[in-house]
Amino acid sequence: MPLIGFDAHGGRIGMGGGYYDASLAFLAVRRVWRRPRLIGVAFSAQEVEYIPLDPWDIPLDGILTESGFRWAR
Repeated sequence: MPLIGFDAHGGRIGMGGGYYDASLAFLAVRRVWRRPRLIGVAFSAQEVEYIPLDPWDIPLDGILTESGFRWAR
């Protein structure tokens, strides 16, 4: 998913409107099947120290930048 900003823990700032959070809300309650990996796409310059998460935010599993891929901590 495209990002405006991200942190090393999988926190993200999206494009606004809560589209991804609403679309992925089922991941927070459904645990009986294999969950898809959530990968954010951004430039490494978009990384920030910390993004506070709201209860409805779905964190990323990994981030892909021009520097490469890394898993969120």
